[in-house]
Amino acid sequence: MASGDASKSDLGSNIVLIGLVIQLIFFFFFIFLTWVFHVRTRDWEVESQEGDWRRLLKALEISSVLIFIRSMYRVIEYAQGFTGYLITHEVYLYVLDALMMLLVQLLFNLVHPGPVFNPLEQDTKDIEMGKKLFWGFFVNFFLAYPQKKNKVKYEVRRDY
Repeated sequence: MASGDASKSDLGSNIVLIGLVIQLIFFFFFIFLTWVFHVRTRDWEVESQEGDWRRLLKALEISSVLIFIRSMYRVIEYAQGFTGYLITHEVYLYVLDALMMLLVQLLFNLVHPGPVFNPLEQDTKDIEMGKKLFWGFFVNFFLAYPQKKNKVKYEVRRDY
């Protein structure tokens, strides 16, 4: 130990553990509020041209539960320390950590939020303008920054 004081190290570990538990509590509260919203809006007759937002809400709920399981595993693993059962058995890392995140990624590849937040009818000029803004910023900031005379100005359209 670099500082030579084990009590400070234990205090730091306890503070981290308390922070992780508080994070779990707030994330559980988020899952609960998402479920309450889902139940209350179940009977709404909403026609949306932006895509199937209910399907996206279900994907959010499923992914939140998977991330919550992963977070619980991480808290328990951290609480057991570096010689604990979970950290010394690699299979739990793969099942309760990597598999959970893989499922979340696969879920959001199947239920992509793009159609809900970015309708298919959107003008492709906005997408091209976004690309120009990004590359214009990149060129301006990193390549032409010392030469102020080479600044490129773009206007952002906000008609959506």
